[in-house]
Amino acid sequence: MWQEGRVDRLGHLDQEEDIQDILEARARLDSVEGDGWYVTERRRFFDLLAHFPSADDWVAYQAREGYSGEIPAELIATANRLLETEGGEFVVREPIRASVLKRLP
Repeated sequence: MWQEGRVDRLGHLDQEEDIQDILEARARLDSVEGDGWYVTERRRFFDLLAHFPSADDWVAYQAREGYSGEIPAELIATANRLLETEGGEFVVREPIRASVLKRLP
C-alpha cells in the first residue's frame, strides 16, 4: 500500500501458476541460446507497479484478467481498512526481467 511516499507491505500472493509459465519461458530462451540461435545482448530488471484506488478494485481487475489463485480475504480487509482510515492507494509490485536477444548467423 502506498501512502505519502511510504510503502507498507500487506502480504504475498501464491502465484505458482504464473511462476511456472515464467520458468518455462526462461527455459525456452536458455534453449535457443544454448543451441546457438540467439545471444542475450542486454538484460534489465525492474519493478512493474500497478496502482488501484482500493483493494476491491484490484480484486475486480484480477477477476477480469482471469487470475485463478486465492486472494486472502484478510489481506483485502486490512488494505481497505487502512485506505479508509489513512488514505493512499493500493499498489501491486511485480518484479520483471526483460532481455534483448540477437539472432546469430
